[in-house]
Amino acid sequence: MSGTTLVTGATGRVGSELVRLLAAAGVRPRALVRDVERAREKLGDAADLVAGDLNRPEDLDAALAGVERLFVLTATSRGQLTQERNAIDAAVRAGVRHVVKLSVLDAGRESPLRHGVWQGDANALLVSSAVDHTVLQLAFFMQNLFGMVAGGAIRSSAGDGRVAMVDARDVAAAAAAVLTDCPDWARNETLVLSGPEALSFDDTAKVLAEATGIPVRHLPVPREQVAAMLRQFGAEEWYAEDVAVFNDLIAAGRVQAVTDTVRRLTGAEPRSLGDFAREFAAVFQRAAAPPPGGWRAG
Repeated sequence: MSGTTLVTGATGRVGSELVRLLAAAGVRPRALVRDVERAREKLGDAADLVAGDLNRPEDLDAALAGVERLFVLTATSRGQLTQERNAIDAAVRAGVRHVVKLSVLDAGRESPLRHGVWQGDANALLVSSAVDHTVLQLAFFMQNLFGMVAGGAIRSSAGDGRVAMVDARDVAAAAAAVLTDCPDWARNETLVLSGPEALSFDDTAKVLAEATGIPVRHLPVPREQVAAMLRQFGAEEWYAEDVAVFNDLIAAGRVQAVTDTVRRLTGAEPRSLGDFAREFAAVFQRAAAPPPGGWRAG
């Protein structure tokens, strides 16, 4: 495939796997990174690294020179909308042919999540642009569980609600498929990614315990305690409240949709939580001792 692909968020869980998959497919990507040396330690020689900041439009203009495809992934922060707007505006200026953007599920003006509103505004800007696009939405990464299992328990206020978890590597595989050979049905569409099943945290605790051999239980706590735990570990107030609200969404059954999008895009079934837990059993065993830390919705 001809043309250049630029990846933002390239050193994170999704971005680093996306870089690896693109390189393996014979597409040497370009990666926009803040620290080239640290990024090289993470990515090796799989990508051409360009130093830049999503808050600086001039950096994006330079990074997008000659680029035909752009992957947009930004950290959940107060500056998220500005960064994503900068990336989309720069893509339009550069004549990028296709933008693939990651988004939280049901992002939009009606989202009860602060970052859902921000991402929704960016999604709307992308949809209204002249650039072909694909928005990939998801509810919850399996990798979030690394920060939730502590002291033998998963603490949540989600009750018996279910969430359709997905492995970040399957998200990266879906993005790679769209960036390398986008099917017509995925072009100018918003697609929802999920794993093969929706699980409650009671179910999740049982799967983790069986797969890793460590005792894990789901410990229901009040929603106020969910936010307090996040604040205790340094989260900003808005983010702590977003996590509590996300627990409400789980309890209300609003993030349990299971889709076949990963399989349709990649030709492979997404990883199950059991497979994921067995693969990372050592990580969960180490995570069982510390007190509960932060986790991210979407």
